[in-house]
Amino acid sequence: MPYPMRKRWVKLWTQETLYGTTSRELSLEQQAIWFKFLALAGDSPEPGIICAAPNLPYTDEQLAYIVGAPIETLVAAKSKMEEYHKINQDRSGIHILKWEIYQGARTAYMRDYMRQRRGKQRSKQNGKQVNNSVNGKQNGKQVEEEGEEEGRGGANKYKYLLGFQSLKDELNERRNKKDKIGLLVETFEFHHRNAPDGDFADLGGRIAAILKTINNDYGYFLKLIWDTASGNIAGSHLGYIQGIIRRTHRQTGELVDSGHYPNLSEGE
Repeated sequence: MPYPMRKRWVKLWTQETLYGTTSRELSLEQQAIWFKFLALAGDSPEPGIICAAPNLPYTDEQLAYIVGAPIETLVAAKSKMEEYHKINQDRSGIHILKWEIYQGARTAYMRDYMRQRRGKQRSKQNGKQVNNSVNGKQNGKQVEEEGEEEGRGGANKYKYLLGFQSLKDELNERRNKKDKIGLLVETFEFHHRNAPDGDFADLGGRIAAILKTINNDYGYFLKLIWDTASGNIAGSHLGYIQGIIRRTHRQTGELVDSGHYPNLSEGE
């Protein structure tokens, strides 16, 4: 049986690389090994699995030689990557987690999302209007609501996979408090779907309460949801985010964002 074609290149996602969790979870030295691991997983006979051949993993000595790092540094980097759920290891090799999302199917997600986005923009430019009759308004509202619900389980969910910049753009498009909180709820539900069940009880109300403590800075809260998405959190994920807010306030006396986005609360 022929092996799948090896990749000559892998995708490097700009927003995730610059502002994602990897830059905080791994040292610069460990990040270098991480990127070489991505290249090895692409150059593998089993895409997404670092191995010399199917079911034949590299030894630590071999990997250290390939990436050009001392073996102690390599072992420490692997341990840190496992801790943050970037890889797992078994007898077949080192598996890059979420490989298909970032290196495969995500391309289709982006294509679908951008097609929908361009379609909405064209509709606005063409000045399409909903029928002004009472029945027309009711039918239009019903179709819009049905489409939104379908999207949450279908194509619209792709926006959560496109990076923080896309989420920030989406937040900017939502003009009222209810819609902004709705996006925060949807983003939390998607990126923290492994949180305890208790986190999802009255999630919108609890997020609204937390927002009051940070002057309704939706952008700051969105960034916290994004930044903690791949963390190894024990217990309540929402409580963990609240803890970050409290520690930041206690240490600085004020809430300070990461500098990676503007204050999205302005102009509301």
